[in-house]
Amino acid sequence: MQWIFGLYDLNGDGLITKTEMLDVVSSIYEMLGRSTHPTVDESSAKEHVEKIFHLIDTNKDGVVTIEELMQWCSRDEHFLKSLDTLDTIL
Repeated sequence: MQWIFGLYDLNGDGLITKTEMLDVVSSIYEMLGRSTHPTVDESSAKEHVEKIFHLIDTNKDGVVTIEELMQWCSRDEHFLKSLDTLDTIL
């Protein structure tokens, strides 16, 4: 979880802002966008970040902490299955 959090916490201050999350998601969408169907673009990234950030930032203070991320991930069955898959691969 710390590694995932660090991936999004671009400035290393222990908080993920919506801008940081958008930068990371936009970069991922840029890499995959042409390979997906339907094709994703910048507006898709913004929509995705708005939706996810709203779910994770439970206290609505405009930033995501490691605790909020861990709480959200522990409630998301698909995410937990993904982590299990990574655990068996690595």
